[in-house]
Amino acid sequence: MREKIRVIVNGVSFYTTKAQIKRGVGDNASINMFVQMALDECIRQGIAGFGRVYRAYNGNMKSTQYDLQINL
Repeated sequence: MREKIRVIVNGVSFYTTKAQIKRGVGDNASINMFVQMALDECIRQGIAGFGRVYRAYNGNMKSTQYDLQINL
């Protein structure tokens, strides 16, 4: 059985796997990138999870904020 990872983005919670995170968890490129970064950081630091705020900027320097929590 695959190990499930719990991810919460802006209050929306879902379970996924490491393989699915590598492929992308949805159709938003920014969220896919941030979830991948969070997974990589957990693995690199040997931690079970964390919460963080990420920001994506568009060409007009307007930002979109993503509150992300990941639990391995």
